[in-house]
Amino acid sequence: MILVKEYIHKRDNNTCQWCGKKVSGSNCQVSHVIPVSANHGLSVDPLNMKILCYHCHLGIWHKNPILAYKWFKSKFPSRLRYLEKCMKDKVQLNKEDYLRLIEEWKLKIK
Repeated sequence: MILVKEYIHKRDNNTCQWCGKKVSGSNCQVSHVIPVSANHGLSVDPLNMKILCYHCHLGIWHKNPILAYKWFKSKFPSRLRYLEKCMKDKVQLNKEDYLRLIEEWKLKIK
């Protein structure tokens, strides 16, 4: 999980995807789109994660799920379609896929 989080930080440039502020430390939070409790198989899928600042993560993302869904749909429509398909198809990441993703993330982090 640490490796994928490093990749998410790099991909999102340590920038809150909601408000656009540069973030660091405890203010820089990796947030799941689809909760881990809803589909554990997506817990390490980078398309299911984004960087949010503390305020946007707890104050908007978790407190207003309807607004959050609409925002994510408008900002990342293809990612949302992918995630919705994964939920519909009950996609679970198997060990081989996970190990392959780790190797890809290692290359992207360098």
